[in-house]
Amino acid sequence: MHKQMFHDAFEVLDIINEAGHEAFIVGGAVRDYYLNRQIGDIDIASSATPSEIIKLFKDVIPVGIKHGTVIVRYKKKSYEVTTYRTETGYSDYRHPDKVEFVTDILTDLSRRDFTINAMAMDKHFKIEDPFEGKKDIERRLIRTVRNPFERFEEDPLRMMRGLRFSSQLNFKMDIECTEAIHSLHPAIEYIAVERIAVEWEKMFKGENVQYSLRLLFQTNLVNCLPLIKESKQLKRSLLKHQARLFSMAEIVTTFYLYDSSIHINKWAKEWKLSSKAKRNAIILADLINDVERKEALAWIIYRLPKELISSFCRTGELFVDLPAKNMLKYQKNKLPISNRKELALNGNDIISTFPERKQGKWIDSLLLEIEKKVVLGEIDNTKLAIKEWLLHEKK
Repeated sequence: MHKQMFHDAFEVLDIINEAGHEAFIVGGAVRDYYLNRQIGDIDIASSATPSEIIKLFKDVIPVGIKHGTVIVRYKKKSYEVTTYRTETGYSDYRHPDKVEFVTDILTDLSRRDFTINAMAMDKHFKIEDPFEGKKDIERRLIRTVRNPFERFEEDPLRMMRGLRFSSQLNFKMDIECTEAIHSLHPAIEYIAVERIAVEWEKMFKGENVQYSLRLLFQTNLVNCLPLIKESKQLKRSLLKHQARLFSMAEIVTTFYLYDSSIHINKWAKEWKLSSKAKRNAIILADLINDVERKEALAWIIYRLPKELISSFCRTGELFVDLPAKNMLKYQKNKLPISNRKELALNGNDIISTFPERKQGKWIDSLLLEIEKKVVLGEIDNTKLAIKEWLLHEKK
């Protein structure tokens, strides 16, 4: 099954090879193939320069020619093709100051972060493995290519990537890597929080997140992360945290419920969350708090978007007792209405029922009260039933 995933990519290699250049599959795709994991993006390294690649394919996107990278579109798939290169100087802690193209794959692999990512595979599934990545996979070990201090100084984000891979792959961190991260941990503060958030989210999705969180404390990285470094209460909770979380919305919701003195708006600002992640975190936190306040479950489920049911269950079960996910879905489908638009009565009907009253915010408040009573089954969703209730209760 996994071999079939490489069929079109190998055709790309063939085209490059037939033009007289070397080309290999590199990086995570090789690692995941060897691990028999789901293959994600397939990246290619080649002795061909970007200009030579552009001549070989009809659809090429020049995303990073300066650093030797283009995206080849082939059979409706995208392949990042990068020329073999060396890198020197990282004054911005991310991009190399100088890139030089080279002609052999081994030199190219030597610039990569971890041994498990420093393997190359040809179209016959033969793997070049100069830094014993396969052995480290078998030992389930995260280890840098050569000196960990040099690798982490080049790009401090690699420290977080190491923790992410430990969680994702259920691997242990090499002791030399751990010591290097402990020594260099302040450098993570040079990294844009958006880049940290990407690794953070992937780390929490991993099956070994508890181990990676312990590493976060052991290496002192925890004291360099926005907001987390300031909250003793949150740190205490993180030391005990074991659950996998699958989005920044789930992570921020959990952190807010661990320490409600740091509002979600502040998390959104400091971690530069998308508006969607912020909105979802606020919804999740409000509804979980409603469960704790013993709000009617039907009203909570009604306000819970279907796409957030799984997130609600994952985060909510850390703090409150909840029905099973399938039961929540079943109950949501059985509600008398799914949104306010389905109410048999609207704002205009309320105005006509109380013509003597001046229009204002009371209309929306009354609609909300009606909406809740319909959801809870206290009023039938018919115009007659709702008007009878209005005339009896609100005249």
